[in-house]
Amino acid sequence: MIIFDKFQGVLGWNLSPNLTNDRESLDFGYFTYSHPLLFEYPPLMLNIFQELPDNLSVEHFETITTGENVRVERIVSNGNTTPEGEWYDQSQREWVIVLEGSGSIEFEEGRSVTLNRGDHLLIEKHERHRVTHTDSNTIWLAIHFD
Repeated sequence: MIIFDKFQGVLGWNLSPNLTNDRESLDFGYFTYSHPLLFEYPPLMLNIFQELPDNLSVEHFETITTGENVRVERIVSNGNTTPEGEWYDQSQREWVIVLEGSGSIEFEEGRSVTLNRGDHLLIEKHERHRVTHTDSNTIWLAIHFD
């Protein structure tokens, strides 16, 4: 069996994945691949800069794929910030890169970083942080892992 998807083309040959109940994800045992466009054929090349959400009044988090102790997501921001007084305090490390636009992250200990297109940052587990600025149509790629 050959498995196609719009993100990566051919996922593999002679694999025996288990279809989940939603028929939009495959469980390979060592990772689960999920996307609503997974089962369309012929495969089309998707682009991380396309199919942006219509409602940009809120920040959008889209999981691209997950595995054991890892999650890859696209984040689309449009001037969104973390509400004053709130902090992200995550149980996993997060590596983030700005693919388009820019954003600023403030850390509880006082450090502040502005990321422009191509800039990336590693945020350690439980390193409290918040987003203080994003440009219109800022696209981030975040990898959460142990």
